[in-house]
Amino acid sequence: MKIEKDTLIKLPKGDYISLVTDLKVVIKKDTNVLLISKALKIVKALADGMRTLFSQYGAILLPEIIARFKEKKAAVLEQARTAADAIALVIKVITFNMTKL
Repeated sequence: MKIEKDTLIKLPKGDYISLVTDLKVVIKKDTNVLLISKALKIVKALADGMRTLFSQYGAILLPEIIARFKEKKAAVLEQARTAADAIALVIKVITFNMTKL
């Protein structure tokens, strides 16, 4: 089975906390632009694939993604915007804790 590059795949229920925690560390602490960009692409793919099931993980990742909005590199900034947009579609505003900012 061949999967197109931008094909949306619905991901099954499962425990993705270890993956999300690792992505959070890369987004928060890494200085390599390519790694940050790839991590943000993965976050967007997870949000698109898991849909509403991603809301619990989106609340963990969104503060770190918003912190990347002050990034000078255009590639990282664009990926941060698309990842935040994808999370915004699945997260409920009530679940987002503003004290983490």
